[in-house]
Amino acid sequence: PLTLGHSGPACIDCHIGGNYTSTSTDCYSCHQVDYNNTVNPNHKTLSFSVTCTQCHTTNPGWKPASYTQHDTQFPIYSGRHKGQWNSCTECHTNPSNYSLFNCITCHSNVHSGKNYTSSQCFSCHPRGTTN
Repeated sequence: PLTLGHSGPACIDCHIGGNYTSTSTDCYSCHQVDYNNTVNPNHKTLSFSVTCTQCHTTNPGWKPASYTQHDTQFPIYSGRHKGQWNSCTECHTNPSNYSLFNCITCHSNVHSGKNYTSSQCFSCHPRGTTN
């Protein structure tokens, strides 16, 4: 949509050569370089959707962004973890591999005296619940 961050360009910036009939309305057609160069998180490596509006607004800087599809894997936009984090890297401490995550940073004393790994936490708490 030609709102917010897209409200400033001149028509000719997108309609090159005065072509007003076949200019793509797909975000990715103009923002492929942005997609490929984004590293937090790395959109290309993680095979994120190229339908930018699934996660991004049209605000300048594309923020706030949200990956609400995450809740199908682990509820961070709903449930007990909602509002408890600010960046993906708080749990996914290796930005080049988002399949890795760390529960222990925030939940270090949950099972006192035990040494659990984050994958063990997830195996018992796949929806982030206490039982």
